[in-house]
Amino acid sequence: MTQIENELLPMPFISILPFNYDRYMRELSLMARRAGCTVPLFHNDPMLLGNFIPGKGSHGMDIYSFDRYIVFPPVREQANAKWKDEVFTKGIDHTEVTARSFGGGQATAPIFVAELQGGWFHQVKDGGGAKMLHNIIITSM
Repeated sequence: MTQIENELLPMPFISILPFNYDRYMRELSLMARRAGCTVPLFHNDPMLLGNFIPGKGSHGMDIYSFDRYIVFPPVREQANAKWKDEVFTKGIDHTEVTARSFGGGQATAPIFVAELQGGWFHQVKDGGGAKMLHNIIITSM
């Protein structure tokens, strides 16, 4: 598989701009094909929104993919708090129902979550975030 774009978010509310999102994605997919790419193409939706579903539109995507952050990390004051398994499980179940509801090729295709969860960041409410990140990086070397 080849990801030809990352998290493009069509914004119909700014339709005053002369920009066609399907055409843009189609041009990227055609460019990949002309360059000899024969594997399935995908774009990951920044959220579970149903943008660029295969079989809906002329964008050229073969697989629908999306980011899904079900449980966000606790804030600094609750850094040692545990995430609740039932919240995560319910979120995963809801994810499949929502993805299938988009129709097109996604009605029966495998669910492809490009990014799952939110463990790459830590929510910090004070100015100590940079120092904390620095200390983590330095102590892990």
